[in-house]
Amino acid sequence: LYSNGTTRYIDLPVNGKLSKIVGSNNTLALFTEQNCYIVTIRNGEVVYDSLTKLELDDSTDRFISLSTGDYHTVALTANGQIYTWGLESEMCGCLGLGTPSHIVEERQAGQFENARSIKVGKPTRVSIGCDYTCVAITAGGWQTGALIIKL
Repeated sequence: LYSNGTTRYIDLPVNGKLSKIVGSNNTLALFTEQNCYIVTIRNGEVVYDSLTKLELDDSTDRFISLSTGDYHTVALTANGQIYTWGLESEMCGCLGLGTPSHIVEERQAGQFENARSIKVGKPTRVSIGCDYTCVAITAGGWQTGALIIKL
């Protein structure tokens, strides 16, 4: 960890050899050959108990890219699927999961934080259709972007 002119060794319990580290806002994504972990950085310090291994229901897929905005995260899998989670602030659409009622009532993927914001606690797949695949993702502020191509 390099912060404020000081370099320190950090030992995090991740399985496998690190292949990529992505920093975004206050989150670091740590990629190994088979897994992806996220950890929070606050005031230049690693928040050790925030280390989370991101897991998918599909054991044949894995996260290969991740980006965060102010309150949300978007991730891309090796199979070209998009997953999002975090806060859908003021119904801005940054999660790409549908209308508030669809997210909360139909998908049961989130809960209302207030009248205009929804919190989705775990990675939830964004529907892009079976004839398409995603090749790149990005996030910033209250926005999410994806490069999607037709198969």
